[in-house]
Amino acid sequence: MAKSFENLFHIDLGDFYHTYLELRNRKTNRTKFLDALRDSLIKKMDDQEEK
Repeated sequence: MAKSFENLFHIDLGDFYHTYLELRNRKTNRTKFLDALRDSLIKKMDDQEEK
């Protein structure tokens, strides 16, 4: 799937399997980026509700 995205968007994702292994082996907060993204989205929706 990653190779398909590389071809579709003409980008090089580098060693994505190694990156996945690093994420998988983290002891805490393996989804730090996704958690921050979720929190930002929730904050934006809450801010829009207040208006």
